[in-house]
Amino acid sequence: MKDIITGGVYAVDLRGTEAYEFQGVHPALIVRMLKEEKMYYVVPLTTYTKERWDKCKKRGLEQG
Repeated sequence: MKDIITGGVYAVDLRGTEAYEFQGVHPALIVRMLKEEKMYYVVPLTTYTKERWDKCKKRGLEQG
């Protein structure tokens, strides 16, 4: 059996430049596409409160 990691939660700088875009570092779910292994879906988890996000960072989320 082959184990494949296809996703995870990371700290990602989404580099938004407009007010309606995500600016700065956010927790995000990153999932690899099944048919294109070099492409990923990135889903910002914006419902995290500041306290919850700080707790995640303390647990060692990787900067992506």
